[in-house]
Amino acid sequence: MLNKPIARNFLSLFCLRHGFQRPARFISDNECGYVPVPEQLRELAMTENFERSFAEHAERLLRHERACNEASAQNRRIIFETLSVSRITAVTVSFDGEGDSGQIEEIAVVPEGEDSRLDVLVDAVTAKWTDCEIVSERTPLRDVIEQVCYAALAETNGGWENNEGAFGDFRFDVANRTLTLEFNGRYMSTEYSEHSWTEEA
Repeated sequence: MLNKPIARNFLSLFCLRHGFQRPARFISDNECGYVPVPEQLRELAMTENFERSFAEHAERLLRHERACNEASAQNRRIIFETLSVSRITAVTVSFDGEGDSGQIEEIAVVPEGEDSRLDVLVDAVTAKWTDCEIVSERTPLRDVIEQVCYAALAETNGGWENNEGAFGDFRFDVANRTLTLEFNGRYMSTEYSEHSWTEEA
């Protein structure tokens, strides 16, 4: 029998894909406060085929993640090679986000005034979702730099734009061919105190 944590996750994916109202969690009876699972989905969740489908989907996600990591590594090499030819010695990419929204704010280059060199087209690569194949596509260097930075944020600080969010910089050091992330996470803190008095004091 399919265990409930697996059923919860896959039912949510199944409902979203097929237009059903997504259950808050997998339930075996109609508990107050939760959306009941349609009977046909309840039966489907208990089949071996359903569990196998979920396992295959999980494996596909892992393969796609590995392909994306490889694509990012290739794109970093492309970035540094192109910057070297363009005689740009450093690139700083600033990002900021909070409240479930985040974006790259600015890209600055050294020497200053050479920003137009980032508009050159390069043979960047991406990982296809269908078969995880890595394919090449002509893309402006500026866009490739952004893609690499967003991928690095997802790899190291997934959800960085949520709640209080975060800000920071990526620094491309062309001479040493290194990409450094300077990350600043925002956190909300509270300090509690309590006092009591009687009539006398």
